[in-house]
Amino acid sequence: MAGKPINYYVDPVKGNDITHDGTSAGKAFRTIEKARDVVRTMHANMKGDIHVYLRGGTYWLKSTLLFDTTDSATRGFNIIYAAYKNEKPVISGGTEITGWTLYDTTKNIYKAYAGKELETRQLFVNGIRATRARSTVTPSSLTFVKAFGYTAKADVFANSSIPMQHWKNQGDIEFVFKNEWTAPRIGVNTISSNDSITTINMKQPGWGFVTNKGGTSVGGNHNAKGLPWFIENAYELLDEEGEWYLDRTTGFIYYKPKVGENITTASVVVPVLEELVRIQGTAPANKVGNIQFKGVTFAHATYLRASGKRGLPDAQNNVMRDDQGESIISAAVNLKYARAIKFERVVFEHMGGNGLNMYSGSQDNLVAGCVFTDISGNGLQVGDYAGMFTAGTENYAQNTDSLVWLRNNDVYNSYFNKIGVEYFSSTAIAATLPVDMDIVHNEISNVPYSGIHIGWGWDRFATSVHQRTNIQYNYIHDIMSVLRDGGAIYTLGPTNGSATNKGYITNNYIQNVNNQFGALYADEGSSWLELSDNVINNTPRYAHIWTKSIHDISINNNYTTTLDNVNKGINTSMTNATLVANGKWPPAAVKIMNNAGLEKAYLNIKPVNSNR
Repeated sequence: MAGKPINYYVDPVKGNDITHDGTSAGKAFRTIEKARDVVRTMHANMKGDIHVYLRGGTYWLKSTLLFDTTDSATRGFNIIYAAYKNEKPVISGGTEITGWTLYDTTKNIYKAYAGKELETRQLFVNGIRATRARSTVTPSSLTFVKAFGYTAKADVFANSSIPMQHWKNQGDIEFVFKNEWTAPRIGVNTISSNDSITTINMKQPGWGFVTNKGGTSVGGNHNAKGLPWFIENAYELLDEEGEWYLDRTTGFIYYKPKVGENITTASVVVPVLEELVRIQGTAPANKVGNIQFKGVTFAHATYLRASGKRGLPDAQNNVMRDDQGESIISAAVNLKYARAIKFERVVFEHMGGNGLNMYSGSQDNLVAGCVFTDISGNGLQVGDYAGMFTAGTENYAQNTDSLVWLRNNDVYNSYFNKIGVEYFSSTAIAATLPVDMDIVHNEISNVPYSGIHIGWGWDRFATSVHQRTNIQYNYIHDIMSVLRDGGAIYTLGPTNGSATNKGYITNNYIQNVNNQFGALYADEGSSWLELSDNVINNTPRYAHIWTKSIHDISINNNYTTTLDNVNKGINTSMTNATLVANGKWPPAAVKIMNNAGLEKAYLNIKPVNSNR
């Protein structure tokens, strides 16, 4: 029999960790860390749920907030970190920047001192992401040299009358590329000029990674000239309103305000932590569990790898491929060896990496009614890629140890918008080798690449532990806005399926897919899936199965504004597609459209000014 719940309170403004005992709103602790440490002393003999109520305000973290097995709830109960009443607690990894003064009266550029120790890639003004100073043109005079970078027969210019060899802080300049389904990044090392020849040496070993990663290599099949899409992060590029630049040598941030924006009174935040929260057990058999977060906001985390010598050599779905194998972008919130962790009506926003990552051994975790918005990388990533092709590793595609499987991690009624705003090969929801994963009643929009990306491994194995992924009743729209060769729902690699053990992709409403490949895209190795009763509106191709490694897939009874498709798999069928013109959707299609996306009880998680 459950006893009376125990309540603690935290207040980032009026709280006190020394003189208060946390047992009432008037005696609240000041930090979440203090409340966590007190709860640790009680978790072993719980007689009911323990609530930690967070008052409104910003909790400025100085280091990552850690939860381990000593923080697990026991005896069937939960430890719940929840917003107090209707207040808005924000758990932030940022710091405020104040003291802005006018620096350049002609260009209306302001500056503020942030400290020489600051490293960040993002800046937010009144809750809006500012743009790192970037070029609008690519120097066409550059000649790609795979060994080291570029040469040019004259001075090189980009959005500035100053030749690039005279730009300051050359080691902070970054080249961004657009290579089919990837958008790698790598920094400049030095720029020099001698006898009218400009030489640009790029950072190593990252330059080697981005130029040797298969078909999407810089200088490869999809970027034969090796030219960048744009150049970023130089004071000399600070020429548009809403742009900013950090001079790490002096510690000053520069910003060119938008019309009507008063930077001297604005709230300006830069993220300084890469990781806000980590929830991790000690081993697959010793998981941390039964911790919940309700109504809180996680905000302001950065991600610094792309600024370093290793760059960002993305393969697809923001998976880095380099001399250490394959890895994912870090997230603001991370789970490993974690079970029964629940995020309910939580907001993940203003992130410089991924929003939420779940690593090996993550099981029975739930994301419900959450918002993922303004995120540089993926919204939600389930599973890492390290060791997937190596027997004996936790992520091995055919690992028989069920304790490390990514099992029953579900996403319901959540809203994903403005994903991949910095790293363009990002997806809203991604999972490597999920088992029994349900992705149901979510809305996904404004994504530069695929909406949902499931699986990995191409045709390296005949089967994998991946099985029974159900993607149903989702509304996915306005995606593939930057890159190509993805889909609204994209699958890759084999499953451990059979005729009686399938994954189901049904009752989804897909709209505005800016991509010549299929809205429903089963890529290499995909198997044992049923894709039926979906509505596909305004996309060049409704389904894409292009090679014989794809097998045992049924695409049936879908409603679409195009019948264009590719079907070259083995035992793959496309039947009963209904062509719809002029918006005259049959009643069955209208029912699918109306039922897709957020259910009524969760419509209030969307911003007021969003569509539908």
